[in-house]
Amino acid sequence: MAEITGPFPLPGYVIDLAAIAAAEGHAQAAGEAATSAAIAKEETEGLVVLAQKAVEDAAVAAGNSPFPTYAEALEAPKPAPLTKIEAVVSGRLVCWTRQAGGPCLGGGWVPAGDATPEHFGAPGDGVADDTGAFQAAVDIGRRIIGRPGAVYRINGTVIIPDDRDIDLNGARLMRGGLAPWMVETSKARTTWDNTNITLRNWWCEDDATEATRGAFNLLVCDNLRVMGYKVLTRSPYTGSKSAWSCYISGKNILIDDIDVDSTAAGLWSDGLHFGYVENLVIGKHTIRAGDDAIAFHHVPANYPWVGRNLPSKNIVVQPGFVSSEEAHGIRVGAYSSAASAGGVAGQASNTWQNIKVVNEVFGRCKTAVTLIDNRPPGEITGQNDLVAIKGQCLHVDNALRVLYVQGNPDVAVAANRGQKNFGRVQIDLTASNGNLSTGSLVYAGGVDELVMTGDLTFYNAGGDAAQTHLLFYQIRRLVLDRLTTKGDTTGNIASYTYCDRIEVVDCEHLPDGLSEFRTHTIVLNADQPVSVLFRGGAIRETARAIGFSGAGRVMDFVVDDTLIQSSGSFPTSGTFSSVTWEAGGKVVCNPAGGLSCAVGDLPGASVPVAEGHRAYATNGRKSGEGVGAGSGQPVYRNGSVWRVLRDDSVVAF
Repeated sequence: MAEITGPFPLPGYVIDLAAIAAAEGHAQAAGEAATSAAIAKEETEGLVVLAQKAVEDAAVAAGNSPFPTYAEALEAPKPAPLTKIEAVVSGRLVCWTRQAGGPCLGGGWVPAGDATPEHFGAPGDGVADDTGAFQAAVDIGRRIIGRPGAVYRINGTVIIPDDRDIDLNGARLMRGGLAPWMVETSKARTTWDNTNITLRNWWCEDDATEATRGAFNLLVCDNLRVMGYKVLTRSPYTGSKSAWSCYISGKNILIDDIDVDSTAAGLWSDGLHFGYVENLVIGKHTIRAGDDAIAFHHVPANYPWVGRNLPSKNIVVQPGFVSSEEAHGIRVGAYSSAASAGGVAGQASNTWQNIKVVNEVFGRCKTAVTLIDNRPPGEITGQNDLVAIKGQCLHVDNALRVLYVQGNPDVAVAANRGQKNFGRVQIDLTASNGNLSTGSLVYAGGVDELVMTGDLTFYNAGGDAAQTHLLFYQIRRLVLDRLTTKGDTTGNIASYTYCDRIEVVDCEHLPDGLSEFRTHTIVLNADQPVSVLFRGGAIRETARAIGFSGAGRVMDFVVDDTLIQSSGSFPTSGTFSSVTWEAGGKVVCNPAGGLSCAVGDLPGASVPVAEGHRAYATNGRKSGEGVGAGSGQPVYRNGSVWRVLRDDSVVAF
């Protein structure tokens, strides 16, 4: 070991120079290592910063540049700084924003703005099943917007909850499966109390195959608005499965701008079908149906969407067009009696009140207007009441009817005459060129009060020329008011059976071709007296103008200022021969121009003609005329005989 001596260090200390040198080397190495570590740390931190910046740059790029497809947006990383994503889905730019718990893009995202099916990947190409995507959009958004031109194929059922506003916006819903309904409100099968649903530009159709036949819209909802409603049903009829455009029930409903075509679908393809409704307005519409065009009748009680057991009321149908290939233009009433298949037992309060149809145009229909409620007593509470329908029938042929009313199980059966399931009904129909080769133009009964007006023109084309064209049964008060009829028949124009009071006011009948047997036939019965009033109007070119059929009771018979032009006299000698007159009844035979008939045809002693009633006996003898050579005498009724006005002698011929 080398030593250093001198004044320093102190005596006794020895300095080891080799150890010092070694220590200095270690220190230098440690310093160099620290420096290297510091440099490495700095470099690492820089790389982290660069990496973070790259991520942020990628996020910005993703937010500002739409993904070209929904699939790419779904699969792309979505780091925390990213708050918005856009993608082009079937040509539509769709945007999402980040929100915890959101259902879109695998979770954590929601639509930016109104929800669309494209937010959930719906291609809307009419091929892929869009049921799930459409349902997801309906579930998340109060307002849902379709893509113009899209065809959303619905292979299942879309359920619509409360408080939704859905605008297809030029898109269509394509029925793609055999679900009973393509669209349902969420409580349609349970409590029937959905509220506040609006459907806009609601276009539905099927693909015209048997595999997609079924019904479209089951809408049971209060405060329902459907604006721009279009349905095209083309799937073929298979014998039972329905293809209704809709079944609608609830309060405060507006349906407007309607275009329905189910003509290719045959039976069970109603245009608009309503169960219980209150405060309903049907706006402008064109409905060409395979079955009923507009049906107001409840489904059987065993249907889960039967709805509330209450009277339907306050319904307005604004001007529009309806036609039906197989059934009725407008139908009002009940489904059937409980004794029939699928009856309505338990729905006794389901009646229709205050319905007004304004200026409807009827195209081809088997029956233009049908009012039918054939439930027996015990199955109905109250009446269908205040039904007013006005319209024009453009095409009536092949035994098709203008009006059919059945207000009890069978209006032709006398035992049912006490039941009137319809109260007050007013019908104003114009029909031209009705070919009545079989059947009748009007068949109506089971009504408290029926008022009918209009203009009916009909003809026979090789069928039964002797049929009766207007048949009325079991009506308490029947008023034909300013009704014009024109037709060729050798039968009766109108007949009245079990009608309590018949009023024919300012009506006119104009035969065309054949000469009918009788224009008006009143069928008598022993159980109920009938009152008959003809006032004004005209009955032209007939063999017999007015007459009775059968034997029975009459209260009043009044013909006042009605022009009668018949080949036979009026009245005939047998007009009143089978009548039993009620106490206090009266007879007034005062056609326009006065009563004029042969002496033998003047109402006999048993007919309660008013005292002093005047007539003209066409073969009454004047003084000096021989038996059978009378040239006519004015006469008047005195007691039970007719006397010559000039000298009070009993008229003779």
